[in-house]
Amino acid sequence: MSLTMLALLLGSAAAPVQEADPKAAAKEKIVCVDQGETGSRLNKKRVCQTVSQWEQQRKDARDMLDRAHRSQTNAGD
Repeated sequence: MSLTMLALLLGSAAAPVQEADPKAAAKEKIVCVDQGETGSRLNKKRVCQTVSQWEQQRKDARDMLDRAHRSQTNAGD
């Protein structure tokens, strides 16, 4: 009887743990991109980041452009 219980416990412990939020798991996936260096046709640098890091980088760049645009349009006043 105790061997059966032990086998059941070991069998259930070996089951893979599933993520509570599949979207959060997808954001932790690593994506690599080859980026060309400015002024060179041949030199490329491989950059690897998680999906959430790429999204944050895009958001930061968009915010910076928005601020630059606002300051440029306000400078003419």
